[in-house]
Amino acid sequence: MNRLITGTSLLLLFVGSAVSAAAADVDYLALLEEATAEIADDFRDNWAYTETATSSENSRVGRYDPSRQEGKRWTLVSVDGRAPKAKETKKFLKEKKKEEERAEKDGDSGPASIAEDVKNIRLVKETDEFWILGFTPKAEGEFKKVMSKLEGRIKIEKSERVLKYISIRSNKSFKPNFATRIYRFTMKFDFGKATEEGPLVITSLDFDINLKTLGVIKVDEKISLKFSGYTFMGD
Repeated sequence: MNRLITGTSLLLLFVGSAVSAAAADVDYLALLEEATAEIADDFRDNWAYTETATSSENSRVGRYDPSRQEGKRWTLVSVDGRAPKAKETKKFLKEKKKEEERAEKDGDSGPASIAEDVKNIRLVKETDEFWILGFTPKAEGEFKKVMSKLEGRIKIEKSERVLKYISIRSNKSFKPNFATRIYRFTMKFDFGKATEEGPLVITSLDFDINLKTLGVIKVDEKISLKFSGYTFMGD
């Protein structure tokens, strides 16, 4: 019996050592770069899609078509399940114009640059189907103090080595500056293929924040964006 126990213990020790060695051999940053390689950063140049945005204010469905003339690529399809009013369409188009101008000004390099925006990347969980990696988001300037209080998670599917989601969240309330306290912060991007043979694209974005500034400004909002109906419009 003692011999059996000793043999079993040695076997478990060997297996544990082998697993640890295998895990140590994985370059997780290289894995992340591989998993994000198929993401289409420029998908808005060639792909039309439907955006469904849900917030405390309303639910809006918009359609983007890159084949249309610049400035007329967005169409507000519905608001809360009905045809939009003229003032709602005007507000929607104004918001989309600002979004595009801000992205252009910031030099947005797209989701495939994720590997450049993380540090302290590490393994959190591994199964036969996926890896969950942890990381600390990098940031500069006014966002640095906020990002330093957040924790990131990345899920990578093993079979195809592709990104499934990336999320950033706070585990407790914190003060990024003297006047502001953030009680809750969560942001999560889900990814999937645009079509069966298409590139990886964002399929959803969920944003949840609760903050208060000097007891005057209060924000408690959940916003959900779903992206669907991807159609290739390129040559």
